[in-house]
Amino acid sequence: MTGYVYSGCVDEKLLMSLISDYFEGEETYHFSQSIELYIPKVGLPSEISSQGQVFSKKGEIRWEEENKGYRVILISESKFTAFPDMLTPLNDIWETEKNAIYLTPPDAPHVFPKFERYPRQADDNVPKLNIIVYSKEGRATFVSPRGFEL
Repeated sequence: MTGYVYSGCVDEKLLMSLISDYFEGEETYHFSQSIELYIPKVGLPSEISSQGQVFSKKGEIRWEEENKGYRVILISESKFTAFPDMLTPLNDIWETEKNAIYLTPPDAPHVFPKFERYPRQADDNVPKLNIIVYSKEGRATFVSPRGFEL
């Protein structure tokens, strides 16, 4: 299967619009993160952290604060046409492969920063993370999450 990767710089307001428009109607998850903070949550973020990501079965948006805006990467299995001036396609051929990975229990001693549980985690049963690996010329470049499964 072919994948698509887009990149660009946007301000906070455009980033929030991009996230809400792209994931409208989707079951989403997000990670807000910094050196001291890593919180996996269900739904869309209510505010933009300095670094984070939102994902669903449809795709993933990652961002990182850069100068007075945010560097954004959109990773998807379908072409993105909603904001043609905002994000530029990386015109490489991206091959994709679906997989699921086992997650470390969040209370494991070597996990930092600590958090209580993963989205969709039931009791002590740690969910698996569904992912899509994006490769270019046979080299894995992005591991893009798509959801959790028990």
